[in-house]
Amino acid sequence: MICYVYRSSRKPDTYLYTTKKDDFENLPETVLRVFGTPEFSMSFNLTADRKLAQHDAKLVIAKLESEGYFLQLPRADFHSEQIEKQIPDFRKDSTLTGESSGRQPDIDQ
Repeated sequence: MICYVYRSSRKPDTYLYTTKKDDFENLPETVLRVFGTPEFSMSFNLTADRKLAQHDAKLVIAKLESEGYFLQLPRADFHSEQIEKQIPDFRKDSTLTGESSGRQPDIDQ
């Protein structure tokens, strides 16, 4: 599938992938409000085996097919060890680890 990539005019290292060039009509208004004016960056043929810098190509393709767009946000600026140092009793707090509900915390993207 041909994929069009736009960088955010407001958020550094934030990119919007679409399947139609310069067509933002079906994007949620909140996405465009936060993203700002899309600035065209590049287009390429996205295949399931293509290596992407941050995400699995299969995930990007699935989002493009189901939602018509994929929003790539910046990577976290620090590792989990640094987070643990900044949050008191990180490991002891069951609300942070998901232990109280018996499920794992949502750590997707």
